[in-house]
Amino acid sequence: STTAAPTTTAAPTTTPAPTTTSTTSLIRWNTNGEKEWAPSSDPPPCETFEEVFSIFPIDTNLLTQFARPGRTGYANADGTEPIYIAHGALRADNSQYDQVNVRFPAKGFSLYAANRRVEGTISNEEQVKLLFHHPCGIQVWIDHLAKPTDKWASVIEDVPITTSSRITFMPAGAHQVEAGEVLASGIGHDNNTYLDFGVYDLRNKNDVTEMITNEWPDYRSTADYAICWSTFFGPDTKQLLEALPAGAVDTSDYCYG
Repeated sequence: STTAAPTTTAAPTTTPAPTTTSTTSLIRWNTNGEKEWAPSSDPPPCETFEEVFSIFPIDTNLLTQFARPGRTGYANADGTEPIYIAHGALRADNSQYDQVNVRFPAKGFSLYAANRRVEGTISNEEQVKLLFHHPCGIQVWIDHLAKPTDKWASVIEDVPITTSSRITFMPAGAHQVEAGEVLASGIGHDNNTYLDFGVYDLRNKNDVTEMITNEWPDYRSTADYAICWSTFFGPDTKQLLEALPAGAVDTSDYCYG
């Protein structure tokens, strides 16, 4: 996938207040002027990633390609607009795009922000990006959702449909998601069946922070916090992912070995 650097919009003023009474769930992680993440109050400790993540986003039997997180790419076909891609991408080329359920992979998260857009040069199928936060400081990025479930379509119904990657923020803790919950029944487009999936440790910058700062400054706050998630779902899934072709770029700044 070729997702451009994200931009942001102001939080909607008409969104209902959070329904949860949990103080922990109201902790919000935001970026400062230096594009560094920090919590609004003392966060709870995180469990290990292997304890937090338990369910792979799509049926692994459908996978045909795993583009590793932490790679370069291009935002256009002629290769004149280089971008940095901090998330991974999962292809399911032998499946109908609207017959692939997407399940949320982890526990303890709520919706942080959302984007709805139409990529008219590819198709008119609406693409949905959802960003979820754990109050301990983990972000999950899931993009190119198609045909969201009734619940999630209702949650994002006031998010404007655009042609850009701008996100609309949601109130902290208002929209909880369960591990294994179905978010959508499709991925990508009718001629391009894929899902973007990224994990970000907002507590710590990663090992390529200096490179991102010097070479890809527009990607600070994402590419310098992203991590490799291929080991989170057990040894069998890790082995399966590592055996899959990686696409045009088979290297990764986050995944080693």
